[in-house]
Order: sequence, then C-alpha cells, then structure tokens
Amino acid sequence: MKPGEQEYIDATLTIIRQTLSDEPERMVSQIKEAEARVGYCYFILSQLNAELDRAESVAADNFSRAEKLSAYVLEDKVNAAVSENRAQRDIVQGLIKSLEGRTMVGLGILRYLRSLPGA
Repeated sequence: MKPGEQEYIDATLTIIRQTLSDEPERMVSQIKEAEARVGYCYFILSQLNAELDRAESVAADNFSRAEKLSAYVLEDKVNAAVSENRAQRDIVQGLIKSLEGRTMVGLGILRYLRSLPGA
C-alpha cells in the first residue's frame, strides 16, 4: 500500500461507522461521499491486486529455487508468504462492498422519504 492510502482507508472506515442521517440533505451528502470513496477504493484495490500478483510470483520463484516442493506444498508456502498482501486486498474489497451497500440503502431511504405526503 502506498503512503497515505492506509489513512484514506481508516478515514473511510470512520465514515462507514457513522449511521446515515435522518435529515435528507445530510443523507445526500453522506451518499455522495460514499460514492466518491468507492472510486478511489477501486484504484487502491487494483494496486493491491498487482502487488499480490507480484508477491506471489516472487515467493513462488524463491521457494521453487530453494528446494524441490510438490505443487501443494509450494502453493501453501506461497499463500503463507503473501497472507498480509491478501489481507489488505480483502479489507479493501469489503470496504467497497460496504460503501456500495451504504449508497444503495441511503438511496432507498431517500426514495421512501420523498414518497411520504408533504415531502
């Protein structure tokens, strides 16, 4: 992960922890913020996927050069070696799902609020 991206993810997690406002104007602002963060999170995810691919390749090369391993053992060692990369990637994937879900829920609530008499 590049400098500043962990802070961005932490800030995004803080946003997700906040409940959606009952005030339609504030809710619209929260939805827009979530939508904006999804795009950058996809960018971070693409970088993490590339880093994971590179780490898997390097680990596989290192282990296969060091000793003769069965495919299963090699895969197991590679997975262990890149577990931190995979964890970072999985966190960002979950964050994206959460942001997208928050956006959908918020839009549904807004539609409902706007359908009420006097809205």
